[in-house]
Amino acid sequence: MARTEKSSRCPIGVATTHRQPGVVDDIVRSSSPRSGNVIGYDRAIADPVDTDRGMYMRSYRAAAITVLFSLALSACVPGIKPPSPAETAAAQQAAALASQGQFDQAAQAYLALAAQNPGRASHYRLLAAEDYRQEDALDRAAPIIASIDRTQLQGDEPVRLDLLRAEIALRQHDPATALRLTSQPGVSVPPALQPRQLELRAQAMAASHDYWGAGRTRVQMDGLLHGLDRTQNRTQAIDLLTKEGVDELKQRAAAMHPGDRMLPWINEALTRLGVVVAQAQPNLGQPVGTLLPGAGANVRQGYKVPAKLALLLPEGNDFAGVSQAIREGFFAAYFNAASNHAPRPSVRVYDSVGTPDGAVKAYQLAVADGAQLIVGPLTRGAVGAVLAQSSLPVPVLALNHPDNDTLPASGATEFALRPETEGAQVADHMIERGITRAYVIISDDDFAKRAAGAFKAELVARGGQVVGQAQITSGSVNYHSAIAGLSMTDSSTTPAPAPA
Repeated sequence: MARTEKSSRCPIGVATTHRQPGVVDDIVRSSSPRSGNVIGYDRAIADPVDTDRGMYMRSYRAAAITVLFSLALSACVPGIKPPSPAETAAAQQAAALASQGQFDQAAQAYLALAAQNPGRASHYRLLAAEDYRQEDALDRAAPIIASIDRTQLQGDEPVRLDLLRAEIALRQHDPATALRLTSQPGVSVPPALQPRQLELRAQAMAASHDYWGAGRTRVQMDGLLHGLDRTQNRTQAIDLLTKEGVDELKQRAAAMHPGDRMLPWINEALTRLGVVVAQAQPNLGQPVGTLLPGAGANVRQGYKVPAKLALLLPEGNDFAGVSQAIREGFFAAYFNAASNHAPRPSVRVYDSVGTPDGAVKAYQLAVADGAQLIVGPLTRGAVGAVLAQSSLPVPVLALNHPDNDTLPASGATEFALRPETEGAQVADHMIERGITRAYVIISDDDFAKRAAGAFKAELVARGGQVVGQAQITSGSVNYHSAIAGLSMTDSSTTPAPAPA
């Protein structure tokens, strides 16, 4: 069975990603997964292994052409003997082994090529060391790295060598060396390798207790990442900044100009530490919600439209009817917004399954897909599970209350009424309109009983009276006996008392 490949952007143990089998790395590796052009730096992607032989053979033939081209380029370097057909075939075979997840065998094949071809020995040794890295065997990669002649390397290979050396230094608890290797002035790092370089630099700074530098480096990474990778990196950045402490963060914030890139991150870290941070108020020309004509569109003052919105609803049989009603209402309003040309986000619906675990997975998938606002989930248990997460990287508009009274993390809003709140609000509404006497008819479910109890308590507290109360059975269609038992009277037919 093929193994997963370690991401080139991050050290072993921190990042894994899956590489599709049959993709043979070229010899130069200028655009290979070793150059960092892979998905994910802090998570594993559990894609099924593609075992289709036809796809494998097509990918292998395409990569083999790349290998031949790369070897042809190496033959143009003065003083280096052109590769023989046997060397070319052996290099292709080693790359094929790596593409199948057989990294140990691939590394041994590259070492054999290094011994047989002195002019390209360092090139092959670097490939062998990188395959041992994929095998999570940096201890075996270290002596190979030490034997590499840097002057023999071409293209992005010197940078890859330094990043591998930095990774080994971190494994050997030598953050100073790792920091030196990832902070060299004048070194041009290819864009595909920049996230890995910054990741290693941040780890080296954190290991040296330079939490500000590590956090700032992760902020620098933010624009290079997407989806869940970006979310996890942001969490790590805030965690590092909080280690600076309240006083240090306040001093740094006070010395910054309002547009400083680090200021929002410091404010978030201070909020995490329990400090109330004053938020800059928007400069609005009209009351919030006022429709303002724009360039071909009408927008509401103070409203910033998210680019991507996720709707989390359970699609199982137990919730199909409720979910369908909410979905139809949601999209009715969504399409109605087009009537005034208002900007609208793209919307994707995710199945929360109707379980707490399903809701959390749906939320995390929406975050990974780049959602900027998440509406849902629907059931109380699902809402509780989502809001119970240690952090909510994307704001949530929950469609219910959680079962418990635990305060959610920042960034959560509950669009729902508790039965107690709903009952009390009905009583307030009546009192404000001069209605002080009420008959109450409720169903036999828990929600109705809780709402009725709160209604009665609020009505009595404000000088009103519940004259009578009846309960009907769920599923019943004849309420005559329940209503008759209330002995209701029509106050309009009751004679007014004679004047004194």
